Amino acid sequence: MVRPLRAARAESRLRQVARIAQWKGPSAPAPEEIAARLLQLERLTDAIAEGEFVDMGMTDSAARRLLAEILAELRS
Repeated sequence: MVRPLRAARAESRLRQVARIAQWKGPSAPAPEEIAARLLQLERLTDAIAEGEFVDMGMTDSAARRLLAEILAELRS
């Protein structure tokens, strides 16, 4: 059985996937690909917000560039 929080998170993500697929129309990637990109966005933004790159003695500039690339891909 899926826990309520996980179920709510999955439902929210499925709505996001469907919305992006609708925006992109016939050129939309498979739902699994959209979901994977959204999870990448989610994890990268968390890592930046929580200072994980700084904790490793790195800047977060590469992560921010990747975020921009993913967003541009999803928008186009």
